Amino acid sequence: QTRAVNCAGPSCSGDKPASQQKCMHDEKECHECNAIVFGGPKFDGWSLTFGPGKWTNADMELKGAKCDDISSIKVTGVFCHATAFEFGDFNKAHHGWTAEFAVGDYDTKAMVGRGAKDNDVSSLIVEKRGGMNSGTNATHRQFNGTGVNLTKPFGWDPKHPFAGVGAASAVVALFLAALA
Repeated sequence: QTRAVNCAGPSCSGDKPASQQKCMHDEKECHECNAIVFGGPKFDGWSLTFGPGKWTNADMELKGAKCDDISSIKVTGVFCHATAFEFGDFNKAHHGWTAEFAVGDYDTKAMVGRGAKDNDVSSLIVEKRGGMNSGTNATHRQFNGTGVNLTKPFGWDPKHPFAGVGAASAVVALFLAALA
């Protein structure tokens, strides 16, 4: 028996014994959070994985990243989020671009579409937002690979819950809400 469950919950309840249940999100992706950066535009070239934390330019280079050579990024793990910055100090000393990435795969075109510049990422923050780290009990419903969490995406406004999503996505969201 498989069912969508709350990642923040300690156990999976249902009508089958616990030994026969498999919680859909009680897997490693529920507990991990990573940003995988690539030197190539389509998830090729060199790659490095950054777990939760604040990664300055110096930190990234110590780990093996090539200076200003990131062209694509994947964000993995339920509720995981990455923020990329133009400058190595998270834009504290200089005003620069900032790009937000929810769970998903972002080639160069998608990265640029979110506000990043190709070969110009100098610092990175990787963190979980919502779920286990925030004390909320939000259920994770995500269209895999799109970076859109229709339950409560980053930047979500309850007065305009479908702002920024296409009409087809809004219809799907209404359908999912009716099932909940």
